[in-house]
Amino acid sequence: VKPYEASFGWVNYVTLIGYLLLMVLMGWYFSRRNKTTDDFFLAGGRIPWWAAGLSIYATMLSAITYLSQPALAYSFDWQAYLGYFTILIVVPVVITFYLPFYRKLNVTTAYEYLEKRFNITVRMFGSTSFVLFQLVRMGIVVYLPALALSTVVGIDIYLAITVMGILAILYTYMGGMEAVIWTDVVQVIVLMAGLIIGLIYIAMEIGDVGYIFETAYADSKLQMVDLRFSFTEVVTWSLFLGSFALTLVPYTTDQAVVQRYMTTASEKDARKSIWLNGIIAIPAGLLIFAM
Repeated sequence: VKPYEASFGWVNYVTLIGYLLLMVLMGWYFSRRNKTTDDFFLAGGRIPWWAAGLSIYATMLSAITYLSQPALAYSFDWQAYLGYFTILIVVPVVITFYLPFYRKLNVTTAYEYLEKRFNITVRMFGSTSFVLFQLVRMGIVVYLPALALSTVVGIDIYLAITVMGILAILYTYMGGMEAVIWTDVVQVIVLMAGLIIGLIYIAMEIGDVGYIFETAYADSKLQMVDLRFSFTEVVTWSLFLGSFALTLVPYTTDQAVVQRYMTTASEKDARKSIWLNGIIAIPAGLLIFAM
């Protein structure tokens, strides 16, 4: 078998470079609208609810999910997909208790409350913990797409990491939160379109969609429920409870999510954005696992 050789093609190069330039241009465009700190950190409350909803989804969706979940479904089965449905339980809790609380405080960061409730030391501890966690998380989030680019394009992985990091910092620094949200919107559209086009391409290459499902079913890859009671194996109840906890925590305490609650004009719009994010997560998760 001839070894795989990375070949990207000029069309893909033009598309990739054009996409990266678009991100930077969006940062430059929105930089002209940043007149105050409220504009920079909260987009001046100008974000429509649907854009905020897509941005929240983009925040929770990363390369970790996009690249690892298909591998998880291939290696095991579809039980983990049930975890996506916990968002439908988390959303009512968030919009009933947490969203009104944050909107009433009118804070820029989730950790301002810690200073109001306790003192500056507690706030600094919370903020530092968040930053350190994000540094570790972002290392993985950046490494995975860089690894994919290195494999497909043949580009040096360290160069890929450097370029992505510089461009992300650049458009964020220039355009603030407004640029971040609108680039999130573009990225969600690109990611979802990539999933759909990829699935169509796979089906056309194989030529028999029925064969795909028959093979997956025969190998028990489509199993979604395992009602056994076990503390040592992957079963439905433990996955569901774990997914609920892992979903509730970032939606209520993560600055990256909470900050987006504050970018809409009203609490009503913020509620709609959170619901949109929750509704999108279910079919999007289905596409990710199907990949």
